[in-house]
Amino acid sequence: MSDFCVKKAALEDWASAYRIVIEYYDTAEVVARDTEAQFRAEYFGERRGVWLALYR
Repeated sequence: MSDFCVKKAALEDWASAYRIVIEYYDTAEVVARDTEAQFRAEYFGERRGVWLALYR
């Protein structure tokens, strides 16, 4: 059995997902970044999503 699972993030997971995005922005030195509100609107609307890999 795997110690990891992958799930589509629910709206209540947006902060965890955004922290991962911020880490990517910092590591990749991204200049044009989504704000928290832009991220929620873009990835948590209808027919949209972000997936999280979780360690159990």
